[in-house]
Amino acid sequence: SGLADAPIRWIVDDCAKFVEREIRRGKTYDAIIMDPPSYGRGPGGEVWKLEENLYPFVKLCAGVLSDKPLFVLINSYTTGLAPSVLGYLLHLLVAEKYGGTVSWDELGLPVTATGMALPCGATGRWFSEEEEKMREGMMSAQTLDDWCLQYKPSRLTILNLKTGQQLQEPSLVAAKYRLEERTGTNRATGETRTFSFKVLERYLAVGEEARAYENTPDVMAFSPFRDGQVAQYGGAEDLFRELIRRVSPKIRILKPVLCIKVQEHTTDVEERAIVDLGIQAGAGKVLLYQEPLSLILDHRENFREMRNAIIVDIQPQKEF
Repeated sequence: SGLADAPIRWIVDDCAKFVEREIRRGKTYDAIIMDPPSYGRGPGGEVWKLEENLYPFVKLCAGVLSDKPLFVLINSYTTGLAPSVLGYLLHLLVAEKYGGTVSWDELGLPVTATGMALPCGATGRWFSEEEEKMREGMMSAQTLDDWCLQYKPSRLTILNLKTGQQLQEPSLVAAKYRLEERTGTNRATGETRTFSFKVLERYLAVGEEARAYENTPDVMAFSPFRDGQVAQYGGAEDLFRELIRRVSPKIRILKPVLCIKVQEHTTDVEERAIVDLGIQAGAGKVLLYQEPLSLILDHRENFREMRNAIIVDIQPQKEF
């Protein structure tokens, strides 16, 4: 790295305890880079599980940021953690307070033989407005990434318990985009590079109707879900909003209760993100469940708030 002789203070310590001490001391930092492990144990028998501890740890670290921080970077090598989850965390815990730009992407190792990349994790980035203005070629959350194309669509069952109206659709969205190029300079080497990326303009269709756009120029048809988990929140929100409207064509339910199916491997962080997704799609309250849809329907009368709810049952393709 060339930093062997740099004025860096190296500390071996429990990260959470160190941050807590810094907060008590009133110390702040302009930037944070973290690479938390998937699993670990402390000397006192403490257990770290990324899916359970990442949210409170990022929230804790946000408390040590200065009044005008520059950036926060999170890398994760945990299999199955969607990149957009890291983006959601940074938006909720950092961007809502400081503004700025949040982006996310997959991490991969280049494979020389095929020219492709082997997925090995996820990254999330937050940059302040000032820092963003200084950076060229930076892709934002309003871009579309080609890795979305590899996800097989899930099956969505949308059921309005008040009217009994039901529909089944694949978890597909079609999005219009424009190609843009930006040129950036590596400050260390002086090398100039040109970045090409797809900027989202608008969503055109959802569900089965999105298939008609699969071979349309400047349109990407993709699933915003991966193995039943949300992988691209903008598309998932548009999909939810439109399908909910379709099962309530004549009866307008203001802020309905939304019951969303989550998978057994859904983490606490992803559950928080799904609840937020439901609220953004127009729900007044979001309930999560893992049980089979038939069991939920058999016992719905036992729960008053479910009697007029709208159910969103998400089944990964491998299950049907």
